[in-house]
Amino acid sequence: ERFHPDDRARASAIRHVESARPQAFELRIIRRDGAVRWVLVHVHVGRLPGTDGQTEVVRSGTLQDITERKEHEAMAG
Repeated sequence: ERFHPDDRARASAIRHVESARPQAFELRIIRRDGAVRWVLVHVHVGRLPGTDGQTEVVRSGTLQDITERKEHEAMAG
């Protein structure tokens, strides 16, 4: 619900990343105060042995505010 409505499908894709290769997504979020911010999300996938003997997929990542950059790009282009 914090993702911008136009970006929710791409945000959903983050949960389904399976590739071991790091991936990046640029998405908009809506802060609690209603402000819309652009973020760069880097997703890394790893595999660990699970407690049941099966391999478990583990996702980790970072999120960086890139709103200022996106605003500059919009003005330039």
